[in-house]
Amino acid sequence: MRATRKHLAAALVCSAIAPLFLTGVATAQDAIPTGEGSISGMVWKDANGNGAIDSGEQGLAGQGVSLIYHAPDATGPGTRITGTTGADGSYRFDNLPMAMYELELAAQDGRMFTGWGPDSRFGPSGRTGSPLSLDAQHPTASGFNGGVADAGVNDYQAYDIRLSPAKETYQVGDVVEIIGGAHVEGPFYDFYSAKLTVPEGLQKLTAQGEAIGGMLVTTDTSTVLGGTLTQKQYPGHYVYLGAHYVVTKPIDAGRITYEIEPGSFGHTDPDAGNNTSTASFTAVAAPVEPTADPAVDPVAQPVGDVTSPAPSSGSSAATTTSTATATPVAQATGSLASTGASPLGLIALAGALLTAGGAAFALSRRRRAKA
Repeated sequence: MRATRKHLAAALVCSAIAPLFLTGVATAQDAIPTGEGSISGMVWKDANGNGAIDSGEQGLAGQGVSLIYHAPDATGPGTRITGTTGADGSYRFDNLPMAMYELELAAQDGRMFTGWGPDSRFGPSGRTGSPLSLDAQHPTASGFNGGVADAGVNDYQAYDIRLSPAKETYQVGDVVEIIGGAHVEGPFYDFYSAKLTVPEGLQKLTAQGEAIGGMLVTTDTSTVLGGTLTQKQYPGHYVYLGAHYVVTKPIDAGRITYEIEPGSFGHTDPDAGNNTSTASFTAVAAPVEPTADPAVDPVAQPVGDVTSPAPSSGSSAATTTSTATATPVAQATGSLASTGASPLGLIALAGALLTAGGAAFALSRRRRAKA
């Protein structure tokens, strides 16, 4: 009889927990009050880490999921209820009271959480970002999905800073485009942020809060321009951050740096040394245009009033002023005047010769006509 009772008790226990482990359905335990609420979702194998359920990606069975209950007006870590996903990767917690909750995925050897994404409500730590609430108007919450991938390595790389136009030395007043770029090598899509730092003496011309490239500006000060991705980028995709600057003062061996901060898979980065790239920047004052010296530049010799040099000490000569009068006609006809001939006389002579020639030509034609 005792053996039969033990077997019956074991069967009842198994039947009670079977929904939890076989179908992914769990009911609230005695540790918390019961109610009419429910929370559900699924866990899938997110092979590329993009946070989206892509074609061919399947639910992950046997993934541990914890529900953390926060009683009203209570403090502390809350009460944890643990379940496991079913064969299709789904889970559901039923009979929940109206309260605040958090969800957390259990860590597994050889696997990692892929973090936020279009279909993922879990961060890279395996927890939901903020507590969710069940109340009379919203007694159920669904779609709390999370991605899990096989462990891998993402290498985050900042590459050479580009300056355009490229010069060894710039001048005050020059405008230069400064852009840094970065990409990820590895199996996983990911977010990351970047920071471009320039030396004092470079003033950003691109509008406040705006930048060149595909990042959302998060920092915009006199020397620092920061940005972040708004969605995960696929491995190998280059993302840029930069702006146009004007040189406002000389810069002696200044330094430009471009740094990237890894995202969800930053803990896998094998080489933090290539997260930063640098470039030198030197600028000098603009050259001063030389002033013309009348003593050596005839073009600069003044025309008009000319003042004679001051008399030497003891001289009674007074300073005199002469006026140079331009004579355009005389200058233009100087070559004719030098021959002794009057320009008007030459013009009259030319006219007479042309008249005589015309008359002779007309007489010749009349004679030919009579003949």
